[in-house]
Amino acid sequence: MILQKTGFTIIAHRGNLSGPSPSHENSLSALDRALAQGFSIETDIRKSGSGKFYISHDRAAWTGASDAAAYCRSWRRYPDRPVFLNIKELGYEVELLRFLEDQGVIGQVRLFDMELLEKRKGKTLKLFRKLHASVGLLTRVSDRGEEINEGLGRAEAGGVWLDEFDRPWAGRREIRQIQRSGKKIYAVSPELHGFGLEAARRRWRDFLEWGADGICTDYPLELAQIAHGRIASVPTAAR
Repeated sequence: MILQKTGFTIIAHRGNLSGPSPSHENSLSALDRALAQGFSIETDIRKSGSGKFYISHDRAAWTGASDAAAYCRSWRRYPDRPVFLNIKELGYEVELLRFLEDQGVIGQVRLFDMELLEKRKGKTLKLFRKLHASVGLLTRVSDRGEEINEGLGRAEAGGVWLDEFDRPWAGRREIRQIQRSGKKIYAVSPELHGFGLEAARRRWRDFLEWGADGICTDYPLELAQIAHGRIASVPTAAR
């Protein structure tokens, strides 16, 4: 969901709407339902040994149900909703970009999390940008050795995927620093790293107040209610 008055993006983690659903998340029906309700989505892409792309958080055998081409057909019906695509493996960047081009979703996806797989951070960002001039790319910053200055130095990325694994480390100052760089900020909600829902709600309010561009959560329906309420309470002249 992109709230029109602010451009704030609510990202349904693996298509979840009201909490984690391990048996259903990342399924075509879950992701399609989230898109149909107006949300953006986050999901994971892999490539099988036979060369077929499939959607799965964990490595698995390709099946017709996980075939990425079927997912792309769904995504094309919602071209205004970004798809945040977690890169789970390296080594087939050329093939992935060609697949996304052929499927007509290259302008819709935002590729991220490559750094978690790399020995030399940022190498795959550079490669993706070299291979494609306009595909959406995000760089990581977190409380586990992924410094803001390092991420902001990656000119290939138009945005930041902000992770808080162990503590709520990012404050107003850090958010302003990223904003001044011109990069968008997409924050990971605390419950995705094992924190409680009340902690997540507090963090949502922080990120909304500070002007983050989006939040990825297992609870997009509830976040939408909070976000709408906060936007409605801001005087028109202040928007």
